[in-house]
Amino acid sequence: EYQQIIVVTHLPQVAQFASTHFLIDKIANKHSTEIMVSQLDKKAHKVELGRMLGGKTVINALTL
Repeated sequence: EYQQIIVVTHLPQVAQFASTHFLIDKIANKHSTEIMVSQLDKKAHKVELGRMLGGKTVINALTL
């Protein structure tokens, strides 16, 4: 039996268990707002978890 669960979270403690990770980004300017959704590969997933933990961009992301 196959099951699919979709979770939206800001908690890296929850996000770390995802088998597939998507980044949802809001881009707003004076006249419009756009939402971008991108699937993260394993390296980008690690970088995003680091950003979620520290609130900053992770340096040397390619070495993860």
